[in-house]
Amino acid sequence: MATNRKFTARVEVLIIGIFFISFIIWAVSKCSSAKTEYKARAALEAYEDSLATAQEQPLDQPATTPQPAASPAVQAPSQVIREKTTPLYVTIEGLKLRDTPNLNGKVLAELKLYEEVNFLNEVTDSTYEINLGAITANEPWVKVQGRGHAGWVYGAGVDYYKRKLKGAY
Repeated sequence: MATNRKFTARVEVLIIGIFFISFIIWAVSKCSSAKTEYKARAALEAYEDSLATAQEQPLDQPATTPQPAASPAVQAPSQVIREKTTPLYVTIEGLKLRDTPNLNGKVLAELKLYEEVNFLNEVTDSTYEINLGAITANEPWVKVQGRGHAGWVYGAGVDYYKRKLKGAY
C-alpha cells in the first residue's frame, strides 16, 4: 500500500510538471508572436512614414543636389508643413458665410446642409442671441473656411457631427 501511494504521488508530480512545462511553452510562444506582430507593425509604420515623406518633397527638385565644394553656407532641407484643421459640418440649410461676425456682414457664400467647412480656430468673445425659427440660440460667431472663402458663420449653424439642427429654418 505504501508503494502505491508513493507511485501515485510521483504520477501527480509528473502530471503537474508536464502541465507546468506545457504552460511555459505556450506562454513563450504567445509572447514571441506578439513581439513579431509589434515588429511587423513598426515596419509598416516606418514604410508609410517614408511614403508620406517622399510625397511631401517638391517634385521639381532632384532628390540630391550637387553642392559646390567651397560653399560655406549650409542649406536647411525644405519641409512642407501642413496645418491641421478641424472639420465642422453645417447644421442649417442655407447657412450664410459672412465677411464679419454679425448679421450685417456681406454674404460671401450660402452653405448647404451637412457641408464640411474647416474651423479656423477663432470665435467671438461674446455670444449673440439670434432667432432661428422655432428656436432661439445663444452662440458665438465662428470663423471657418468653406467654398474657397474664409468667413464667419453663426455658431449654432455648425457642429462637429453631421446633424440637422431641429427647429431652425
